Amino acid sequence: MVMLLIKRGFYKLYTKLILFKHLIIGIASISTDTKIKPQAVRSSSLAVTYIARQFGVRINADFVEASIQKGSLTNSRELINFFHQNNVSIRLRRSSEEDLVEKKYLFPCVAILKSGQSIILAGTERVVSDNGETQIKVLSIDPTDPSARIEKIELKAFSEKWSKKIILISPLGNNASQDRNFEWAWFTPELLRFKGTLFLTFIMSCVVHALGICLLYTSDAADE
Repeated sequence: MVMLLIKRGFYKLYTKLILFKHLIIGIASISTDTKIKPQAVRSSSLAVTYIARQFGVRINADFVEASIQKGSLTNSRELINFFHQNNVSIRLRRSSEEDLVEKKYLFPCVAILKSGQSIILAGTERVVSDNGETQIKVLSIDPTDPSARIEKIELKAFSEKWSKKIILISPLGNNASQDRNFEWAWFTPELLRFKGTLFLTFIMSCVVHALGICLLYTSDAADE
């Protein structure tokens, strides 16, 4: 009887560990999947610089170009760190057509295309065609175009070229936890902050489980 209870306890613990492992792998895969390809860094940097100006953060485009030429802007992590040093918080995330239509707070943002180019999304609008059909068009700006002309692209045509990845831009605030990207690494500082309490909780949990098993063993022995 006692051995059966112990086996069940270990089986439940093993199952929870397996689920936790899959959760960590899932979060890691999401984080990896939202990375920017090297060929998209330049246009993404210029697009972020353009949007940052709308928030009152002035970043010289020539300074960005010089950083790219020096090789200090080659991947998504360097891109995040670069703008973080210039008081701009950027967040990489996956999105969908429904998000672009329903979630107006996403704009302005940067969309990464399958070709590696990045464009600025200013919003979406519904347009009624001559035959009475309602079409949704995406308002986009090419960051490399000096005229900053707004182009209207049908949502379906845009979706075919879009990699389903966007960059959200906001001014850097004073709250460090809000400025970090929400992924598994977001929890690391908080876990380290309370590591003593978490360790003590783990030890007490093990002690309580051990006492429970001992009580079951003694009660079964007394019945016999």
